[in-house]
Amino acid sequence: MDKLDTDPTDSPSRDHFPVIDLFHRSEKPAPVLVLSVLRTAWLLDQAVARALTPFQLHYAQFNALLLLQQQAPAGVRPSAIGEFLCVSRPNVTKLLARLHARALVEERPDPEDGRAIRAFITPAGSACLEKASEALHRDLLALVGTIPGTDARTLLHLLDQFRDSISGTISTPQRP
Repeated sequence: MDKLDTDPTDSPSRDHFPVIDLFHRSEKPAPVLVLSVLRTAWLLDQAVARALTPFQLHYAQFNALLLLQQQAPAGVRPSAIGEFLCVSRPNVTKLLARLHARALVEERPDPEDGRAIRAFITPAGSACLEKASEALHRDLLALVGTIPGTDARTLLHLLDQFRDSISGTISTPQRP
């Protein structure tokens, strides 16, 4: 029997996700699993956005501030921020401009290369990051706290395995 042959309806969800109903659960369990993971990721993304909204931060801005805080006092080149966030240079430029407009970051010439700049977190940025981190941590603890401890550890282990498996599959060239 396949690992996915169990009927997911055995443990009904309160969150109605109609696209899952497009698949016959007993005939095609893999799409149901993937859609369930995607839906869960979307809900968690919404929870993160809700926690960061009072601080007028998007998740990418929050992560950029985290990187800048971690790399203080050396600062970070925008290209490194783009690599860290997996976004293009124009997106980093917009992100930094928005944070700069709020005085959360500042840009200075790179001492190693006069043609380049480095971004630095400001004291206001550090204070905003600290408050946003506390709120996000509190909200995520509450969400994860809805899962019993051993189940949470098992879920983390399974997700790590699944992500590693997917990563290995995607990085391996596909055969026709």
